[in-house]
Amino acid sequence: MTLSIGTNIKKLRTQYNITQEQLAEYLGVTAQAVSRWESGNGYPDIETLPALAGYFKVSIENLLGVDLTQEEQEKLAAEIVQLMQNGSLKEALSKGRLATQKYPANSKIILSYVSVIIVYTSPKGTPVPEDEKNDLVEEGLVLLQRVINSNDDAMKLPTLLLKATLLGIVGRLDEAAQAAGSLPHINFSRDFVLPRYLQKKEKDNKYITKFIGKYWCYYC
Repeated sequence: MTLSIGTNIKKLRTQYNITQEQLAEYLGVTAQAVSRWESGNGYPDIETLPALAGYFKVSIENLLGVDLTQEEQEKLAAEIVQLMQNGSLKEALSKGRLATQKYPANSKIILSYVSVIIVYTSPKGTPVPEDEKNDLVEEGLVLLQRVINSNDDAMKLPTLLLKATLLGIVGRLDEAAQAAGSLPHINFSRDFVLPRYLQKKEKDNKYITKFIGKYWCYYC
């Protein structure tokens, strides 16, 4: 069996925006050791694995790469979106949260879960307590920042779109406008997205679900 632990450590470290030196200090090893792991020239000691997994909030199996294949993970992301589109929002939230915890480096799973958060907390949907809404939005923003830190160019546009939408839901319109202003593609253009926040227009659940589904499927 070929272990992908070095690749996984590097990807997780990049997503959490920490240096090799910072990770090494936490683990009590040298930065050179971390560098060797990431380049595939060595593996962490077995005693180090629990600390590594705990630091990145993943399972040891996930860290080692002994888990669902990429294709199976993408299928899981699609299942989350399907639950959302079918109106099973509670189930989609639960499944999405568990999936992002188990596969924190999978951008599609993260974006699927954040899409559910947007539909669930939208102004015209079923009323959500303010504290719960704010907690979910903050959770979504943290996850989206993880994707941004990963430098996954293919996910850049939908990530910015979802970030702008989340910020708009909680009335952080200046930040929403800033995120929307970074969208270059015509389908994610400033002319299309920015007015929604500047004019404070509310959209109902049906529209948001259709909107997310349309543009998210472009990346599925």
